[in-house]
Amino acid sequence: MTELLLLRHGLALDPEEARRRGLSDAERPLTEKGRRRCRLAARGLARWLESVPRVLTSPLPRARETAEIFADALGAELEVVDWLRPGVDPQAWFAKPGGGGDHGRVMWVGHEPQLSRAVALAIGDGGAAVEMKKSACAAIRFPDLPTLGGGELAWLLPPRLLRLLGGE
Repeated sequence: MTELLLLRHGLALDPEEARRRGLSDAERPLTEKGRRRCRLAARGLARWLESVPRVLTSPLPRARETAEIFADALGAELEVVDWLRPGVDPQAWFAKPGGGGDHGRVMWVGHEPQLSRAVALAIGDGGAAVEMKKSACAAIRFPDLPTLGGGELAWLLPPRLLRLLGGE
């Protein structure tokens, strides 16, 4: 069995504020509030799960920073992969070598709307409406490696609940 965790990045710098600072959308980092909330959510997830060996993340700063916080809290190995960046069709994610890793648990950290679409594709309902708020985490269980339509949604934890588990 494989458990795929899908995590949306934390609260990032507002796009308009980023432009005023001379940053592109792709360069937007987490805000201090976003980092603080991610640390609480990561602590909560670490209390909820036994282990997460690998965290794969989009290279964009807001996702990478989120992934670093969660990988640290979960004791996971972190890997930056280009295929989790915005604009890449999530259908292609399931065909990536090493994307699912070995049997066990792996986390993918990325962006909307691709993450919601990935949840829908993974459970075989491409039209499913899934809301992935910033720092929300979904778990999809597969009998084998992650495949399109081969999974079952095990849980979807909103960020507020993760932060409560983390001690907020």
